Amino acid sequence: MTPPEQCKYDAVIIGGNTAGLVTAYVLGQFGIRTALIERSDQIGGIDASFKNKNGRVFDHGLHGLDYMRSELVTRLFSKVIGGRVNMVERRRGIVLGNHLIPYNSELADWPEALRAMFPSGDLVDGLGTDQPTRQNLARFYGREFTDMIFDDGLRSYPSDHHHLQFGIEESELVRDLYPWFFPKARRASLATSASRKYHDAARKKRQECVLYPCEGGFGAFGQALFDAVRASGVECLVGAKDLRIDIDSATKFVRSITAGGQELTAERVYWCAAPGALYELLGGPGPDLKPDRYVIGSFEFSEVVDGRFNEVILADPNHRINRMTFPGSFAQSRNDLVQVEFAFPRDAKDFEREAAVWREDWMSSLENLGIISASNDLLDFDFKTFPIFYNTYGVDGQVAPEIRFDALPEESNLRPLHLTVKNVNINTRLPQIVKSLVEDMSGR
Repeated sequence: MTPPEQCKYDAVIIGGNTAGLVTAYVLGQFGIRTALIERSDQIGGIDASFKNKNGRVFDHGLHGLDYMRSELVTRLFSKVIGGRVNMVERRRGIVLGNHLIPYNSELADWPEALRAMFPSGDLVDGLGTDQPTRQNLARFYGREFTDMIFDDGLRSYPSDHHHLQFGIEESELVRDLYPWFFPKARRASLATSASRKYHDAARKKRQECVLYPCEGGFGAFGQALFDAVRASGVECLVGAKDLRIDIDSATKFVRSITAGGQELTAERVYWCAAPGALYELLGGPGPDLKPDRYVIGSFEFSEVVDGRFNEVILADPNHRINRMTFPGSFAQSRNDLVQVEFAFPRDAKDFEREAAVWREDWMSSLENLGIISASNDLLDFDFKTFPIFYNTYGVDGQVAPEIRFDALPEESNLRPLHLTVKNVNINTRLPQIVKSLVEDMSGR
């Protein structure tokens, strides 16, 4: 048997997801001799795109990059893709009580059946830094509407609803609903959390925009990063099924990495892959977490669909959909595509259904909400399911902590890069990765 070729690098990156690609891009720009290793045949991780049998493009994860939510991310992604992006106005809808209405609209524009739930007079939100409990929200939005949000809304997010039985406070769970599904209101006091600050800022803007590649779906950003990484001289080993890591159990020093028929050594090993595998590598168990199960249905129709929105989020248990997006609208092309997404606890037996059952259920929802007409023929349907760590909780119901690793020995060359199951927003995660890299390379 031929021994693997031995190669020495300044840095080796484990994981070809968005975090790994950005890490490789930064190191490549500084001329650091780097290798990127990805076990699967696909780069980009959850943020990749795919084509149906007719060649139409859909996305696994993100469906648009918030324009200038992070200047660093916006400028980086725009640069690597050579400006070949569409600036798209985000037109978001919400579904409550089987009504499809614009996000952030005035209460006067809501259907009468919903308006009747609110107290009369000027709508003022004085929550500020207080927790969004039933009692606190009912002070401003009325008991009837608040109860609908907590009861029907939480039931439409099965994973969150499931954790009520463990004694998790409702106010911890309602973060997926407030202030998303509330009408526009005058803010009597300022919020401090990043999420609520973002919502307040978005509600003040007349227009919110996202960037979306002209071709190839959101995954084209990852492909452009990959091309730029290779052009900078980074060695990329994709589809490295033979990946093996030899690590000293005491010092946690990675002695060598075998991948793609090579034996690699490096001064630094940046870990951007799944945190569970890193816990295993370090010889200790990690947090006992159960990821949600995630199902997505991708529809192609014979005729265009309702074009009022390019994204709709739902808080209605009558529809087993958390979000629907319209890839054609984001791509500024024919608007005949719809993608729906739904997450639920991995062991929830009532959601063990065949793809055909999901398809018929979702088709019924699309017709019921007026997204498609009964005469709009289905040309293609693609069904995918996979685990997802967004909003993950522990198996005993506890809110999942930020994933932290005990301080590695000084002799270790291993660098875990901002591993978390909570902060999945690309606009905050990637700048933190860049900051960590700069600090590490400067010896801080």
